[in-house]
Amino acid sequence: MPRPKPDAEVCGTAALVGRVLPRETGEGGCGIAAPVMLAVAAGVALEPPATVACETARTLAEWLEAGAKPEFAARGARLESVTVADAYSCRGRNRKAGAKLSEHAFGRAIDISGFRLGDGTEVTVREDWGTKDWGPVLRRAYDAACGRFGTVLGPEANALHADHLHLDVAARRSPYCE
Repeated sequence: MPRPKPDAEVCGTAALVGRVLPRETGEGGCGIAAPVMLAVAAGVALEPPATVACETARTLAEWLEAGAKPEFAARGARLESVTVADAYSCRGRNRKAGAKLSEHAFGRAIDISGFRLGDGTEVTVREDWGTKDWGPVLRRAYDAACGRFGTVLGPEANALHADHLHLDVAARRSPYCE
């Protein structure tokens, strides 16, 4: 059995570190033509690494670099990693059988449920969104994702998103942020 290749630059940019994967196909039209297993974006580790399309990986790196990292830095914190709740997943929207395929089904979405800081502090969407301490930072990071991503959903969208930020690169006339 061949050994897996070590992580290296992917998607044509040094800001993304991971591994190129073979084409992903699934039932009902799911799949990614050129997936990557993304381990690091803009110097921030993804825990666990996420299978996504390059467009998603590049947009995530842009948001981390220009949106999330500066918001945590403004609080004197260094963003070390993000907790990935979901990435590529061959499924319908909101995990409903028979529903239109989710952007996750094409590698065009990633769900982030938490942020680990350089001092070991864990900031989670579920526990910290409504707090005075980290809530404003999370909301500004969320706001910075709106416009970069086609869809941004958070705890105020619905109960299904109470514990994470859903970020996808769906093509839209204008960003959908809720």
